[in-house]
Amino acid sequence: MCLLKSRFIITAVLVFSAGCAVTDSPYDKQNDPDAPVNIVNAGDYTGIITDDNLEFRIQNTELSETTSATPAITTTVITTTPETFTETSVTTTITTPAVTTTTPATTTTPATTTTAAVQTNSEFMTAVWISYIELSTVLPGKSEAEFRAAFSKMADNCASVGANTLFVHARAFGDAFYPSEYFPWSRHASGELGLALNYDPLAIMVEISHSRNMKFYAWINPMRVANPALLPVNPDTISFVKHGDYYYIDPAYKQARFLIAAGAAEIVKNYSVEGIVIDDYFYPTTDAGFDKLSFESSGYKDLSAFRFDNCTKMVEEINSAIKAANSRALFGISPQGSVENNYNLLYADVEKWAGSTKYCDFMIPQIYYGFDNTAQPFDACLARWTKLVGGGVSLIPALAVYKIGSEDAWAGGGRHEWQNSTGILARQAAAVSQAKCGGYALYNYNYLFSPGFTTPAIAAEISALTALINN
Repeated sequence: MCLLKSRFIITAVLVFSAGCAVTDSPYDKQNDPDAPVNIVNAGDYTGIITDDNLEFRIQNTELSETTSATPAITTTVITTTPETFTETSVTTTITTPAVTTTTPATTTTPATTTTAAVQTNSEFMTAVWISYIELSTVLPGKSEAEFRAAFSKMADNCASVGANTLFVHARAFGDAFYPSEYFPWSRHASGELGLALNYDPLAIMVEISHSRNMKFYAWINPMRVANPALLPVNPDTISFVKHGDYYYIDPAYKQARFLIAAGAAEIVKNYSVEGIVIDDYFYPTTDAGFDKLSFESSGYKDLSAFRFDNCTKMVEEINSAIKAANSRALFGISPQGSVENNYNLLYADVEKWAGSTKYCDFMIPQIYYGFDNTAQPFDACLARWTKLVGGGVSLIPALAVYKIGSEDAWAGGGRHEWQNSTGILARQAAAVSQAKCGGYALYNYNYLFSPGFTTPAIAAEISALTALINN
């Protein structure tokens, strides 16, 4: 039960959508340009919050499998309409929502605000992604001292391969690895969604990283939510759409984007992080039923234009909110490496975002392809991205440690490249440097260091990459 006090009767619209989703690679990433499409079964989810019972009820009706080409979409009613979609300036003032929420007690408070150091374009970034998967092995059930020791070891491991920057999950599913005004505690932190720890993992991770002269970026997934019932409710309607195993916030609504932007601003205000990064979880489906109600109320005639504008408003407002809270903090976006996928599947206008610091400070395209990949050969993909960035935006390509030694099923002629060739990462890092990029990011920690993930082939690749870095 989520207790909420409000003078309003609010309907939280929850739509369960079926549609197309790119097959995920390890840790929910959506990477391959030629991966097959999966059809996700549909269900009926309705959530209601009222002043009378202060309770969030979710009804789940499983639907039988169907071979119909048209997925089943539920019909819902919302109490308010989304904002009228006209070009307006972005509000940068972030205030606390006018609502009181009851959250688990905790003995910790966020770290005191300090100003983050600027990551200038002259500093070549060598980053490692650390996801909620890795954190879930060192947090639940662990004392503060145990977690400090475990994350210190993780930071030292990253430093051993030349990393000077960490991208670490702070919010993966509308939850938090820190005491938040907007989001419940992550089950990957405490073992139970909404259950507080008596220490602050984010503050500890930032402290440990900075003690090793490593920069720290908080990594968030802005639209994906595990349980909307635990989010604060505001007078404006927010639509949560059920897709696959998770809900997604419909970014068409101004209040929805406010929640996302305020959550990012909260981090850069309360912690001495260098900035925020988001990855490629934008629209999870091309199905028109996902946001049918908000689209029909919007005044738009073209669904693609509607979704492109929603995503662009979202990233612009995140960036503006970050800068309003801490003018020295930076914002990075990590879209798919395939430019076409970003446009055709995710509604991410990466060309616009890469061309102006109005939207972000750096792009981290997931160029998880080998040199022999038929659809997206690495060199050509990198060259395309170097042409896209401009207006002060830096390029930090993400590279695929997890593919080393594995068959790349959707790479066409490069299907066995990661199995048969050596030194791929070192060659890619050299190409990134020669292209005058701002650095690169290795995906991810587990494949670099964790038993059961890393292999002798990966170790050999990293040894060659480290030698390149040290020369």
